Amino acid sequence: MVDATADKLLLLLSTDWFAPYWSSIGLYVAQDKKGETQRLLREEVRRSFLGRTYWRAAFDAPRIESTSGALLAAFEGTAGDATKQTLLALVGRGQLVQESARETWLLSTMTEMLVDSGDESLSAELIDAIRAAWNLSQIGSMNWREICEGSSTEWDQSVRSLTPDLPCWLADFVATEIKDMDQFGMFWSELHRLATESMIDGLKGWYKATALVLTGEDVDLRCIP
Repeated sequence: MVDATADKLLLLLSTDWFAPYWSSIGLYVAQDKKGETQRLLREEVRRSFLGRTYWRAAFDAPRIESTSGALLAAFEGTAGDATKQTLLALVGRGQLVQESARETWLLSTMTEMLVDSGDESLSAELIDAIRAAWNLSQIGSMNWREICEGSSTEWDQSVRSLTPDLPCWLADFVATEIKDMDQFGMFWSELHRLATESMIDGLKGWYKATALVLTGEDVDLRCIP
C-alpha cells in the first residue's frame, strides 16, 4: 500500500486555509518566511499533481521520494531544528506509529504526572513551561472541514479540485491522522518554544530515570519529534 502522508502534507501546507494553523501541528515558521516556503510547496504541487485528479498521479517510488524530498527542502532555509524534526516525524508517521506507540504512551503518562504533581528535582521554571505546553497541546479539535470549505481562494479551489469526490480530504487528514495522533508531538514542539535546550535535556534525563523506576526498563527517546 502506498503511504500518501508526504503527499497529504505537501497539499495541506500549500493551502491558504491551513496557513494560519501550522503551529497547531507543531510547525513554526516566521510569518515573513512562510510565503517562500509555500511558494516552494506549490511548485511541487504544480509539478506533480495539477492538471489531473490526485488519483491519476504517478505513485511510483521515484515520484513519491521526489515529493517527500521537495516537502522537506521547502523548510530547509526557513524553519528551525524543532520544526524540521516534527516534519520528519509527520512524514514518517506511517512507518513509525506502531514502533513508537508504547514509548509515546509512557512519555505522555509521565508528563501528566509532572503536570499534576510537579517534581522537586526539576526547576519551577521548567514545570511551568511543561504545564503551559501540555495545556496548549490539549486544545480541542477545530472544525477543519468548515475552515477548508470556507476558503474561496483560487489556489484552494485548485487543490480541492484534485479530489473532487472528497473535497474535505485534507481537512479529514488533519482531524484524524495528524491532530488526534500527535498530541505529544504538539506538546514537545510547544515546549521547545517555552523552555531552553538545557532545561529540555534535564527533562529527558528525568524521563529516563523515572521510566526505569516505573517499568524497570529504559525509555526510547527516539520517538520524540
